[in-house]
Amino acid sequence: MPRVLVSTVLYETGRPWFGAYAEGLRAAAAGSDVTLLLAVDDFVDAAAAAAPLADALAVQMVDASGGTPTAVRRRMLERVRATEVEAVVFFDMDDVPLADAFARHFAALDKAEISYGDMHLIAEDGAAGERTFFAGAKVPARLATTAPITGRNFLGFTNTALRRSALTAEACAVPDGVAAADWWLYTTLIDGGCRARRTTAPVAAYRTHRGNLLGARPDPSPTALARRCRIARQHYAALPPTPARRRHDDALARLEARLARPDPALARLAERVCARPGVWFDDITRLAGALAAAENEIDEPNESQERPERPACASS
Repeated sequence: MPRVLVSTVLYETGRPWFGAYAEGLRAAAAGSDVTLLLAVDDFVDAAAAAAPLADALAVQMVDASGGTPTAVRRRMLERVRATEVEAVVFFDMDDVPLADAFARHFAALDKAEISYGDMHLIAEDGAAGERTFFAGAKVPARLATTAPITGRNFLGFTNTALRRSALTAEACAVPDGVAAADWWLYTTLIDGGCRARRTTAPVAAYRTHRGNLLGARPDPSPTALARRCRIARQHYAALPPTPARRRHDDALARLEARLARPDPALARLAERVCARPGVWFDDITRLAGALAAAENEIDEPNESQERPERPACASS
């Protein structure tokens, strides 16, 4: 088994769920050579919280406090890159690693530099949801280009792993102003030639709560939609420009303008779009596509408008 580094950020509002995280990680790490790297943001007495894990795996900490969430992630990634391990696995502290997660990630990493897996959905209290995050979202089995993650994202800091040797200094340097650090990181790595492969089964339980940056179910309110548009447009602005990124950015700029004024027809469409299966940012991409196709006439998006860009080699 390879030497593995598990990494996450510790923040105080996530404290209620760290116990479930630790329990899941203990079960997942059984029989593996695992080190846990905790990037401590504003978490009080992190050493005491992590102490119950000390008999099961090594624990390291890095002080990542005193900055924006992006800066915290950047410090975490820099420390990850400096650690001598073969593989890095990310699980957010408010989620729960699944018992077979390492084996599933390692199998995918045999044929790629990046691994990504589906997630069971759980409520704030841990109650299980009825479906997984990827269900109905047509998430491909592999990525050789960034086309499938240009207008959406399914590679998060809770359901991914990578070969540590693939983590470049450039990819660790997440720019200030980028809220979706995971989306930017994996776009940069795949732009640089890394390949990604999906695991054969889920790797984590993804918890929905009020503190989620995005969550499993997109909020259809105009304010929340506009916020996601800003996050996506920050993402495009921080990446090298391509025709596809410019098209998505232009479409989101038009959507932002429509969201700035009351629009009952758009609100009804947003309710329907946000209720449909999808991954992060699928909702705003669908809405923007519907507006562009209708040339300012609100209408239900069709399948051709909703289908994300995908490389020819990808499959669902």
